[in-house]
Amino acid sequence: MKWLLCICIAGMALGCGKEDAKPKEDKRNPAMAPLNYLESVGKSKRKLTGDAGMLQMNQALAAFKASEGRVPKSLEELITAGYLAALPQLSPGEKWEYNAETGQASIGRIR
Repeated sequence: MKWLLCICIAGMALGCGKEDAKPKEDKRNPAMAPLNYLESVGKSKRKLTGDAGMLQMNQALAAFKASEGRVPKSLEELITAGYLAALPQLSPGEKWEYNAETGQASIGRIR
């Protein structure tokens, strides 16, 4: 009888640990690998698109400043002056921002 009581108490002590009701998503779970891969590809594509656009924009801004001796009044001036055919494409949810005083372009989020 004492053994049964000891086993019940030990079972209750070991089995009563608090755990979250919701299972945590483990990124190392092999079943999640395809989703993790697609998420990584999407993030990489968005970053690459932004990086390529910034490179193209900075080259056009530098060429304009070297040629004209000033920074453009707007990004559209780069297009009309022939330094860009169009503003470089960005990922959805992003937009070009430009500071005409400093001549710096950046990528901002659409809110």
